[in-house]
Amino acid sequence: MRLRRSLCALVAVLLVACSQDVKTTLRAPEILYVLPLGDSITQADRHHQSYRYPLWVSLVQNGVQFDFVGSLTEHSNGKGPAVAEVDGRAFDPDHEGYWGLRADEVLEKLREAEQHYPVDIALVHLGTNDVLQGQPIESTVQELKTIIETLRTKNPSVSVLLARPGQSTWSNAKALPELAEAVSELGPVLDSPTSRVIVVPIDTVLTPDKTYDALHPNPEGESLIAEAFFKAMLENGLIPR
Repeated sequence: MRLRRSLCALVAVLLVACSQDVKTTLRAPEILYVLPLGDSITQADRHHQSYRYPLWVSLVQNGVQFDFVGSLTEHSNGKGPAVAEVDGRAFDPDHEGYWGLRADEVLEKLREAEQHYPVDIALVHLGTNDVLQGQPIESTVQELKTIIETLRTKNPSVSVLLARPGQSTWSNAKALPELAEAVSELGPVLDSPTSRVIVVPIDTVLTPDKTYDALHPNPEGESLIAEAFFKAMLENGLIPR
């Protein structure tokens, strides 16, 4: 009997541990589920708050009922810096941003993770690492298209804010403007009345002088990215005015 009790206790502990490995978000009425999806510019390192925090602040201050979703909460190499609460609410750190990964690699992560949360709006900033690693623009564009199709499989009415990637003076980043133009062409092709694909010109605000290393945004750059995403949501009726 004592052995049986011990085994039951062990099983209970394992079940709890397994349930904590993956966070599942259940849909609630009147909540807008927002997925920050991208690479290091979405995730940020442990010294920077990422654009997600100033965007979260703007949404909270404007009374939007929303929830950031994603399978990750930490920044690259640890937790991000401490940030202030707003209206008694603590920052929601959920995201799907992966430092150093290409669009095809993030696509595989998304396929594994998206079953655990709903998505109404996806903020997609991807392709920079593809350029840095010499990937063809055509393959990156196809992968971005597949990411959008994957999001639509889960929610046929999802809205996607598709970023023109930020600028960089790195020697292996010379094709970023070409990718930005390709993104501008892709957006209208995939856009539809029931599932918007809205191109957001992040490259006009994430310029080298708004970075800390000619690629990743400094605090001013993070705020400008957040402002661009918020403006796109507001002007396209994705959030209430």
